[in-house]
Amino acid sequence: MRHIILTAFISVFLLQVASSQTLKQYVKEAEVAFEMKDYFSAYNYMRTAHEIEPNNIEFTYKLAEAARLYSAFTMAEKYYQEVANDNKANDFPATTYWLAYVKHRLGKYEEALDLYQTYLIEHSEEDAELTTLALKNIEGATWAIDALTRKDTMMELIHLGTEVNTAFSEFGAYE
Repeated sequence: MRHIILTAFISVFLLQVASSQTLKQYVKEAEVAFEMKDYFSAYNYMRTAHEIEPNNIEFTYKLAEAARLYSAFTMAEKYYQEVANDNKANDFPATTYWLAYVKHRLGKYEEALDLYQTYLIEHSEEDAELTTLALKNIEGATWAIDALTRKDTMMELIHLGTEVNTAFSEFGAYE
């Protein structure tokens, strides 16, 4: 009886291992999702690949890209920052621009302005399109910083938080 239980347990374990996806499959599926512009799926596949190999900077960069394209800017900021802090950051020169862009979108205008300027100093010759966008976004960040100093103190805005606008806000149940 003990032999039968042990055999059954090992069989179930081997079936589970055999049916689970490999790291290469997750990365391949993420690339397919990127090509189809399905950034939500790409993000999820790359997140799984990143969990399997958290020190793979290429996976971290692709995860940041998927998060940005999916408009998950807080997560994109986190992963772009990981890439920027890595000793292989020079392999991903657009990281500085995209980190600035994400911070800009999150309302961190001073940080974004500094990063746009850093991008222009360090990488302006590498990508003409990003250089043009950085110059344009410097103007936007500068304007936003100035506008925040001139804000209307008579009006009070209250941020309601994520409990109001959840991931499922668009999918209300109908009774």
